[in-house]
Amino acid sequence: MQEENINEMSSMIMNKEYIRKDIVEITNLFKNMVQEKYISKMNDFAIKHKENAIKNPTKEVILMEAIKPFLEKEARFNIDRMIEMINIINTAKSIQMEVQNFKAQSIDSSME
Repeated sequence: MQEENINEMSSMIMNKEYIRKDIVEITNLFKNMVQEKYISKMNDFAIKHKENAIKNPTKEVILMEAIKPFLEKEARFNIDRMIEMINIINTAKSIQMEVQNFKAQSIDSSME
């Protein structure tokens, strides 16, 4: 019985494909855990801020949207790209402000 276990263990250790499959499985489990625990939450956080930037456009975005109908197709495409860039910048600023507020609250609560 013990000899069978030793043979089985040695064949598993010597089989590179068996080890490779285990490493792939471990890597996939780790990747999925990181995706579920961290990346998806960060993505949801960023999407929330981007939606807020789009729902509450700046004066510049409102102006660009207003002049778009009077421009040629190529210019409208460029305006859309500029609006997207402004929304990305405003999203990043919004995220930065929330993170700074969170840090400030954390510092304040730790001092109490």
